[in-house]
Amino acid sequence: MEQKLYLVHLGYYDPELSGGVYESHVNLFFIGTDFEDVRDKVKSDMLVQKHKMHIDGIQLIEKVHGHKIIIDKKDGDETEIQNHNFRELSKNK
Repeated sequence: MEQKLYLVHLGYYDPELSGGVYESHVNLFFIGTDFEDVRDKVKSDMLVQKHKMHIDGIQLIEKVHGHKIIIDKKDGDETEIQNHNFRELSKNK
């Protein structure tokens, strides 16, 4: 089955932040065949379980600025993300 890229918007109440009164959010990427598959993967994710997160929304990302997203399976199960903060990207260095 074809795998697709999904962005999942998760909410949670962290007792260390504002005593857990306000809801915090995080966005995580998941790969799956459809929304139900991704929902199941999110619910079984250790980080999601640890922070008792709930799903606020799931978006299927098929195309960005005219470019189709193609999922190509590589060895291993790890996630690799390259991060750069706004200072590194600033033209005023």
